[in-house]
Order: sequence, then structure tokens, then C-alpha cells
Amino acid sequence: MTREILGQGFTPSIQGNGSGEVGAATLVGLQQFSFMLDDNTTPDVLYIYETLPDSYETLVNGTGGTLVGQSKSKTEESYSYTNYHFDGLAMDKE
Repeated sequence: MTREILGQGFTPSIQGNGSGEVGAATLVGLQQFSFMLDDNTTPDVLYIYETLPDSYETLVNGTGGTLVGQSKSKTEESYSYTNYHFDGLAMDKE
């Protein structure tokens, strides 16, 4: 596939198992988000939104919508995997 997908939504509970213990806490700290992109150019920053912005420009630069947080760094692996690293961004475990 060679299409650009922006604003992908997901429900964490259906995405498979992570690692670590969450206990009774309602929040978990996001450390890393990894996925495969089909383009040779990957964004330097991954923005996490509660509500998406109205325009493409504000979507890709983090200035619109309701921004929850953004990645602090990224690493790229073989097979086009990109890993975005966060500093324990608090997210609702549900």
C-alpha cells in the first residue's frame, strides 16, 4: 500500500498485549509506540490527540485539536519499523 494515513484512531485494549503491571491505577505511562510506515520519510514527532484538528497543517505540526502529548525522540529499525519514544505520557488504561 502506498497511501498516507493520518489521524488513525485505536482502542488500546484491542491492540494486543504490552508489558508491565498496571494494578489498580487508572492511568498508564506510554513509553514507546511502534509501527510500520510505507514511506521512506517518517515524521520526526508523533502527536497523540484526544480530538483531531480541523486541518492537515495543524494535524502534522501539533498546533490544533486537543493535544494529549508528543513523542520525545524516534528510532528506526529494519523492515521500516519506526519507534516513537515518550517520557511516560499518562494515558487512561481503558
